[in-house]
Amino acid sequence: MTGVLEVLTGDGDLKITWSSADPESVTRAKAEFDRLKSEGYGFFAGEMEVKRLTAKRLKGATELTIRSVREFEPRVQRTVAVRPMRGG
Repeated sequence: MTGVLEVLTGDGDLKITWSSADPESVTRAKAEFDRLKSEGYGFFAGEMEVKRLTAKRLKGATELTIRSVREFEPRVQRTVAVRPMRGG
């Protein structure tokens, strides 16, 4: 399984990928997650699922599930890191 950590920064987006078959890449991604977390970033995980068909759904319909995460989860397909909001 391959995963991606997308970091939304003020200078653009950064993507860090890992593969469950490559423990070193998982370690690097977790270290970056932990570093960002220490800087106050928030994290959201998104996973696509194929749902059962019903009369109202199209064949092969997928559904995106998004949830907040607090710890690195290497089995998640996509994690988005969002900069902390600062008041002015």
